[in-house]
Amino acid sequence: FIDENELMQKRTIWLLCTAAGLTILVTWLRSRFPSHQFPDHWLINWYICFSLIAFFLVGWDKKQAIKSRKRIPEKELHTWEFIGGWPGSLLGYMIWHHKIRGLSLAGFVLYIIDNK
Repeated sequence: FIDENELMQKRTIWLLCTAAGLTILVTWLRSRFPSHQFPDHWLINWYICFSLIAFFLVGWDKKQAIKSRKRIPEKELHTWEFIGGWPGSLLGYMIWHHKIRGLSLAGFVLYIIDNK
C-alpha cells in the first residue's frame, strides 16, 4: 500500500512539473502570437498556469466531496493559492460553490490577495 505522505509528495511533484510545463507552453504561445493588449511578462504566465491548476484542484476536491471519497487536504489547496493560484482558486470556489461557507477560507484567500 502507498503511504499517505508518499502519495501527497508524488502528486505535488507531478503538479509542479505540470505547472512548469504549462508556464513554458504559455510563454511560448504568447511569444508566437504577440498581442499588444497584454504585456508579455513571466509573472502573468505564472499566474495563468498556477491559476489553472488551482482551479482544477478545487473542482476535483468538490467532485471528491460529492462522492464522499478521499479529498485534497486544505493545506495543499492553500499552498497552491499562496504560490500564485489564488485567482483560479477563487474562481473555482465561486463556480463550484465549494467551501464558500468557511470563514477561514475566505479570510485566507483575502489575506493572500492583500499581501500580493
